[in-house]
Amino acid sequence: MTVQAGELLLENGKRVWMQTLPLEAFWAANPPRPYMIAESSAEWRGYIGEWEISDRRLYLKKFEATAWKTSNDWIGDQDLGDLWLFADLHSQSVAGVVTKLKNLQTTANAARARAARIVKALAEKLVTQRSLTPGASGQDLYRASVDASWACFTKEKYPIALATLFPDATNGVFAAWYTGTLRIDEGELLDYQHAGFCSTYEFTRLIEIREGCVINEERLKNEAPPPDEN
Repeated sequence: MTVQAGELLLENGKRVWMQTLPLEAFWAANPPRPYMIAESSAEWRGYIGEWEISDRRLYLKKFEATAWKTSNDWIGDQDLGDLWLFADLHSQSVAGVVTKLKNLQTTANAARARAARIVKALAEKLVTQRSLTPGASGQDLYRASVDASWACFTKEKYPIALATLFPDATNGVFAAWYTGTLRIDEGELLDYQHAGFCSTYEFTRLIEIREGCVINEERLKNEAPPPDEN
């Protein structure tokens, strides 16, 4: 993955880039995540949201994207890979995968639980049709899940705006769904990494958020990593 553009944050009248994606937590709790079209390799997630901290509360102020239309059973490769890793399904048989997915409800977030329901139904269908046997490798089911998921994909596009995600939105949306830490890199670039948000800057500001409200903030001074001896 190449270096990714952050999210825009307005704070005390100043616009900065933050290296945190609060909307991903929203989609984890409210699946499915739209399959958004990346405009560039620096924006693989398919969007850049604009945020504001006002009165120690985090708001999503602007959102625009374009997505591909998919049917209700579409999961997506990333969510399928996450499900297999989270539930430790790589060494399981098809029957073992089904058993694990049945017991996943109490430990999975909404996105994983949704993916588990879809994959479980597909596995039972394929076993009934004798396209897979219960003793077959779970990797065979994974490949079948990928194929079934992409069969739900269409080439029709549709626009997404803030009001699409939050129909009652007027002048921004309070991010009550988000609990985590916002990261803002500041100062001199100390170490460049051509991947994600992995570069190191002189300072890192961390804003701790609980259910959309700022509860703590700290600014850390970073050291440049030791030079690569190779």
